[in-house]
Amino acid sequence: MLLSSFPGKFSRSDKSSSEITALLLGFPPLEKGARGIYKSFQDNIKSHLVYWLTLILAVGVTSCSYDRERQGASQSQKQESAPAQNAAVEETPKSTYAASVYLENSGSMDGYVRGNTQFEDAIYRMLVDVGYWADTLQLYYINSRPIPYQQDISQFISDLEPQEFQRRGGNRGNSNLNEILQKVAAQASQGEVSALVSDFIFSVKGGDTEDLLNNQKISLYNTFRQQLGQSPFSTLVIKLQSEFSGSYYDKNDRPISLSNTIRPYYIWMMGPEEAIRSLQQKVRFSALDGYQTSYFLSADQEGGAPFYTVLSNTMTTASFRTDRDYSSADYVRGIEKVEMGRRGDSKKLSFAVAIDLASIPAEENYVISLSNYRVEGYQLDSIVSISEVARTHPRDQSLIEGKASHVLVVSTEQTNYPDLKISLVKQTPAWVLNTSSTDDTGIQRSKTQQTQTFGLQYLVEGVEEAYEQVFNNQEVYFTAEVSVKK
Repeated sequence: MLLSSFPGKFSRSDKSSSEITALLLGFPPLEKGARGIYKSFQDNIKSHLVYWLTLILAVGVTSCSYDRERQGASQSQKQESAPAQNAAVEETPKSTYAASVYLENSGSMDGYVRGNTQFEDAIYRMLVDVGYWADTLQLYYINSRPIPYQQDISQFISDLEPQEFQRRGGNRGNSNLNEILQKVAAQASQGEVSALVSDFIFSVKGGDTEDLLNNQKISLYNTFRQQLGQSPFSTLVIKLQSEFSGSYYDKNDRPISLSNTIRPYYIWMMGPEEAIRSLQQKVRFSALDGYQTSYFLSADQEGGAPFYTVLSNTMTTASFRTDRDYSSADYVRGIEKVEMGRRGDSKKLSFAVAIDLASIPAEENYVISLSNYRVEGYQLDSIVSISEVARTHPRDQSLIEGKASHVLVVSTEQTNYPDLKISLVKQTPAWVLNTSSTDDTGIQRSKTQQTQTFGLQYLVEGVEEAYEQVFNNQEVYFTAEVSVKK
C-alpha cells in the first residue's frame, strides 16, 4: 500500500523514517538521540506491548473460532448430505426368496430361438430383473426332466439356439405339459418362486379333441389341487408374443413349417402371495418386449373390499344427504333423502362411487370391463379412471385424494331407490377365451389360428377350478354395498 494513501497523516517528504515507523506502530514521535529514544521507548513500551499482545490474541481467537465454526458447519453439511448420498447409491435390498426359472426346450420351442427374436430379448430382461430381486436364481431347461444350467444369465441367453436346445438333451419329441407343471408347482408349494416359460400347448393325439382336452384339464386340476393343499401359492399367467420360425406341431403331431410368424407364448410365475406381489412391483413385466396381458390367480384368503365411497356432489342427477349410519369421516356408504329434479331434468337416479380398483390383482382391461361385474338394484353405466373425470367437487376430491383410482357410475329408473350391491366377479378373462383354440390344423394359412394357443382355455380352467376348490372366496374379487333411502 502506498504511504501517500493516508492523506493528512504524513508525507514522506516531511517525516523521517523513525517518525513514520513510530506513527505506524502507534508510538508518539521519539526524541532524537540515543538517550531520547531509550526514554521515549521506556515510557511507552508497557502500554503498547499490552495493546499489541491483546490485538494478536484477539485475532488468533477469532481465527480459531471461525475455523471451528467452518469445520463444524462443513461436518454438519456432510452429515446432512450423507443420507441422501447413501440413498442414491444404496440398491434395493434383495428379497429372501429363492427363484427358479424353467425354460421348456422341446422341439415345439425351437422356432422362438432361431435368430434374434422378441422372445430372447424379453426372457433376457426378465431374468436380469428377477436376478436382482431374488436371493438366489437357478436356471433350468425342462422337457421330460429338469436340466440345470450352471453358467450365468448372459451365457444362458447366448445359448438360446435350436442346436443348444438339442444338445441339452431330454425327451424333446413329446413333452407332457401336465408333468412339467407338476414339477414347477412343487417348487412353489415349498415356498420358493418358480417360473415356467413355454408355449403351453397341450399334446393330444387321436380321438375326440374335446374329450382329450377335458381329460388334460382334470389332470391339471388334480396337480394344482394337491400342490395348493400342501402350501398356498399364487400364479401369475403372463402372455407375450414373438417371431417364430420353425416347425409347429398341430394336434395330430404333424409338423407345419412357419416362417417369421408372430406366435404367443407364456410365462407362468408361481410362489407365495407376498412374493409374487413383490415381484410384480420390482419387475415391469408389462415393459417386456412382446408383452400382451396377464392373469393373476390369488391365494389370498382375505377377500376384503377395497376403499370406496359415494361421491355426493360429482356425476349425480340427484341431491341427497349422507346417511351417517353407513358413513364416517373417511367415506360415504349410505345416502338418504334423495331428491330428483335439482340437477337436470332426468328422472333416472344416477350417482357415482369412487373405488380403488388399482389394488385389485387384475389387469386394467379386466377391471374396467362392465361384463365382469354383477350388480343388484342398479345398472352399471360406465367405469372411468379418476384422471378422466372432467370435474370433481372439492368436497369429494378431499375425500378420495390418493385413495381411489376409478369411478363407477350406476343408475336406476326405479322410484323406490333400492340398495346398491356391486361385485367384481372372478372369471376366465376374455383374452384367454379368445386366444384358445381346439383346432390348429390350418395354422399355416389361418391368421386367427396363428395368434391362438391350442387348448389354452382348458389349461387355465383346470387351474382356476383348483383355486376355487381350495379357497372359498374365489367367486368374486370384492363386493361393495351402498344403502339408499328415499
